Amino acid sequence: MSMDFSHEAYMRKDALNYKDVKPIPIPGQVATRRILVCGNSIILGMGEMKPGAPPPAVPLRHDFEEIVYVVSGTLEMTYPETGQKWIMTAGSCKLHPVNTAHVGKILGDEPVLVLEIRGPKIPFITP
Repeated sequence: MSMDFSHEAYMRKDALNYKDVKPIPIPGQVATRRILVCGNSIILGMGEMKPGAPPPAVPLRHDFEEIVYVVSGTLEMTYPETGQKWIMTAGSCKLHPVNTAHVGKILGDEPVLVLEIRGPKIPFITP
């Protein structure tokens, strides 16, 4: 499937409702993602995971930073390399630094809806 991730493809003159954006199946998962806005160095997407879906067989790992904000549902986020687990509910957010292995598992019987902000690693700036 070919997708246009160009800046022009996501520039709109009107407001965007995520339900108007076609969901894209996430390979290897029972989940979808909608790319809402794509700039030159950052992407805003919305992911939806269905209850009862198994977590990914292999931990996810990205070459970019990702901030996950839970809109609805309950998600257990596990970091296999450290053994840490976080329970994320509506209003929770978590930063995944570059190359951080993580696995999300749905808790409960409500779908999980997350906003995903993805961008390149930005150097830490000190005054």
